[in-house]
Amino acid sequence: KLKLLGKHNVTNALAVAALLNELGEEVSEISQYLQDSKILSKHRLNIQTLSNGCVIIDDSYNANPDSMKAGITCLMDVAKSYKHKGMHRTIAVLGQMLELGPQSDEIHKQLAFYINKLPLDVAFVVGKYAKPLADNLTVKKVYYADNIQGVENELSDYLCSNDIVLFKGSNGSKVWQLADRALKGGF
Repeated sequence: KLKLLGKHNVTNALAVAALLNELGEEVSEISQYLQDSKILSKHRLNIQTLSNGCVIIDDSYNANPDSMKAGITCLMDVAKSYKHKGMHRTIAVLGQMLELGPQSDEIHKQLAFYINKLPLDVAFVVGKYAKPLADNLTVKKVYYADNIQGVENELSDYLCSNDIVLFKGSNGSKVWQLADRALKGGF
C-alpha cells in the first residue's frame, strides 16, 4: 500500500516499479520499497488531522501549474474519502506561482478555469501575481490579498472544525507560514 497522497504519486510509483523491474529487482522487493516510501521533507503533500477535526494538507513547499492542479485534485480526493465522516467545506489557500515569465497572468487564469470545474467551496488567494487566479475563480467564496498577512486575518475568522484545507504555493509566496500556523492550531 502506497502511503503517499495524490494520483500523481501513484504514477511516479508505477514508473519507479517499472524501472526497478527492468533492472531485475524482485517484485516483492519493489512492493516493499513502495510501501516503505514516505515524504522526507516538510511542506510536501503532508496531511494531518488537528484536534478539532480540521484536516490540513500542506503542500506549500513550491508550485508550478501541474503541481497546483495535482494539489487541488488531491484536496478533492481527500474530501471524497472524508465525506462519510461529516467533513464539510473544502478550502484551498493558494499562493502565487513564481518564475513563470510573461505568461504568468495567463497561467494563473488557466488554473482558475481548472479549479472552477471542481466542487471547491472556498479559495484564499495570496500574492500579486495570483490576482488573475482570484479574478477568474467562480467558487462560492474567494478571498484575495497581496500578502499572507491579509489572508491570515480572513483565515483566522473563517476556518472551522471539520474543514479540509489545502495550502499550496510557490515557496516565495510564504503560504508555508500559514500552513505552519494552521498545523500548530493557530487559526
